[in-house]
Order: sequence, then C-alpha cells, then structure tokens
Amino acid sequence: MPRPRTVRDRVVLVGCMLLGMSVLAPFNALISSIEYFHDAFRGTPLERVFSSGIITTFNATAVVCALLATLTGNTKRASPVTRIRFTLVACMVIDCVVLLTIALRGLDPPVHTYMYYMVLLAIAMAFALVQAYLQSATMVLCTHLDTDGHVMSYMLLGQAMNGVVGSIVNLLVSSMAAWRAGTADTDVDTSRKHAFQNAQAAIGVFGWTLLLQLITLDLFARMLRVPVVQSCVRSWMGDTHHDATMEGSDAMAWNHILRVQKRITLWSMSNFMLFAFTMLVYPGLTSRVRTVTENRWLENPGVFIALHIVAMNVGDLAGRRLPLLWPRLHIQRPSLALALSALRVLFIPAYLLCHMWASQPLTLPDSVFFLLTVVLGVTTGSCSTSFLISGPKSVQASAPDAREQTTLLASSESDAADQDTAVASMLMSFWILAGLTAGSFLSILMNAII
Repeated sequence: MPRPRTVRDRVVLVGCMLLGMSVLAPFNALISSIEYFHDAFRGTPLERVFSSGIITTFNATAVVCALLATLTGNTKRASPVTRIRFTLVACMVIDCVVLLTIALRGLDPPVHTYMYYMVLLAIAMAFALVQAYLQSATMVLCTHLDTDGHVMSYMLLGQAMNGVVGSIVNLLVSSMAAWRAGTADTDVDTSRKHAFQNAQAAIGVFGWTLLLQLITLDLFARMLRVPVVQSCVRSWMGDTHHDATMEGSDAMAWNHILRVQKRITLWSMSNFMLFAFTMLVYPGLTSRVRTVTENRWLENPGVFIALHIVAMNVGDLAGRRLPLLWPRLHIQRPSLALALSALRVLFIPAYLLCHMWASQPLTLPDSVFFLLTVVLGVTTGSCSTSFLISGPKSVQASAPDAREQTTLLASSESDAADQDTAVASMLMSFWILAGLTAGSFLSILMNAII
C-alpha cells in the first residue's frame, strides 16, 4: 500500500491508532490497577481469587458481547461510526464511575467486602460490554478503509502503545507515591503507605484512560471529515449486496459467518491458543512473583508489579512492529501459526520457577523473570499482528469472486470479498476474547492448585 502523502491521510492513520489505544484501554487499566483492588481483599477469602475473578468476568462478558457484535456489526443498522462514538462516550462515563469509587473508598478497606467485589464485577462487565462493541466496530472500519492490512497495522500498533503508555504512567505514579510515602511520617504503618501508593497509581491510570478516550473522540470526529473516509462510509451505507447478504434474516447472517469461519479455522485456533496461554500466565502467575534481591525499590510490591507490566507492554509494542518492519517474520501459514501458539505452554513451567514463595528451594533471578516477560510480550505482539492480518487476507485470497483490494488512498466499491474480510476480522477479534476468557478460567485453576 502507498505511504500516506497528505496530512489528511495521516489523520486517518493516527485516528485508527488512537482507536486501537482506546479499545484496550479499559482492560489495561484494570490490569494496571490490580494492586489497588488487592488492598481491598487482603486477609479475606477473596484475596487469592479476586483478580482472576475480575478478569474472567470481564472476558466472559466480552465474549458474549463480541458474539452479538459480530452478528450485528456488519449491517447498516449497526453503523461502526455510531458504535464507535457511543462506546467511547460510555467508556468515559465508566472511567468517571471508577474514579468516584476510588475517592469514596479512600485508603481503608471497604466495610462490606463482598458488596464491593460485586461492584467491581459490575464495572468489569460494563467495561467488557463497551470494549467488545468498540473493538468490533473499529475492526470493521479499519478493514473497510484498507483490506491490505496497513490501516489495521496502525490500529494494532495503537493497542500496544496504550499498554506501554498506561503501564509507564502506572510505574511513574507508583514510584512517586512510594517516594512520597517513604518521606512521610514514620509512624504511618507500611500497609497504609502501600495503600496510598496503589490508590494514586489507580487514579493516574484511569485518569489517563479518560483523557485518551476524550482525545480519541475528538480526532475521530476530524477523521470522519476526511474525504476518503466519507466515501468509505457512503459506500458502506449504500451497498445493496451487503443488505441482501446480512440483513435478510438471522439465519442468513449465521450462514455467512459460518461460511467465513470455515476458511479461517486454523487462524482462529491459533488466535485462541495464543491469548489463552498469555492470559494463563499474565497477570495470574506473573503478578505473584516477587524480587529475589534486597533492592529497596524492587522490594516494593507495587513498583515491582508495575515494572513487569511495563516490560510486558514494551515487548508487546516491539513485537507488533516486527512483522511490518521485517516481512520475513510475518506468519502467513496457519499451520506454523498453530505450532507457535502451542509452544507458548512452555511459559508456564518457566514462570513457576520464579520467586513466588518464601520457602521456594529454586528460584530464577529477577533478570530472567523480566526477560521472560519481555519475550512473552514480543511473541504475543508479533503473532497477534500476523494472525489478525493474515487471517482476514486468507479469506479474500480464497474467495472465488475476490476483486481488487480497497486501499486508503485509492478506494473502490465494496464487494462480497470485502464483506467476508470484514466478517473474518470480527471473528478473529472474537477468538481473541474467547482465548482470554479460557485463559482466565485456567488461571483461576492454576492459582488454586499452587
């Protein structure tokens, strides 16, 4: 695809990148604030399972919503433009609710622990709902703007960048709060200092998420004024073949989805396994690891966990660029994709050798732990980028009536192959969420066993 030559082209690419950042912002905010939520359950029966419960609830809700979004997301009645606007506003409202709960709770554990946990689960479900619909609409929009994968790559880059920026914000706020707590009155107990640190980190992360979504909404409005995007939207809304294919009946919609799914079965399995194994170890196992050194900074649990989240997200960001910078690393064979996803099971014993228990006879040094986390991020980013580009492209390549691809700078009329590609993109997104959900359940079992 040609490189963007005008400011308007760059507005589209940056807009899609910001949409990608906003798609994963709710989930990353929950992950980054896990130590703050942990403070509410210390010494209670929920302490061991609360994080896996929140993540599992989030992902299970996201799977159901993603399925509904896939069924309805490729129709005129569900314009991706309308969905993106609505879900961004909804995300900002939920961010404000979370910030309000942080202010109301203060530094003390909640009086009614289980009621507070129910509130957190409700917030997780709300975030999952809007994220699923936002991701589905964003995938459809990016696919229609460019079925060759260039615009999609910017959206995926944005997802990785959000993780990096959010985790760096979390690390900086945690470090500053730890420093402030360290210089505070020595009569204040350590647990209260850590609670202050974690609360400040959560405020920083959700505040950044709110700001990001506000900026994204503004740039998205500017993006819609770009002629090529307007043309794409008009073509979408005026596609009569699309109406006949997707809006005739629910049975026709299901048949269309199943037909596309058969073409990407191996890619779907690869996506599922990739994210299932990722969620199994991160953050369920990785957040339990503690430093083996006597470094005062690393001995702070909030800082150590924040640092490993940065390592994961930096690796993910680097990994997402690898297939684009070095095309030889771009995975185009589904059998290879499936094999690489299956090999990720090796991360489980590797992390179990890290320092999780005080009486652990053999532990790996911190450097190995952080190296493992970076490798986990790099492989997640590189594989997911390859899968999300190659999967939908394989549908179009195998379609008997596939025509010339639509590009950002030279658009053409949408055809049946384009619609199949859009559905394939939504299905690949669905299998990501399904893998995350399965990994969350497995993480609960793993933590219960160990």
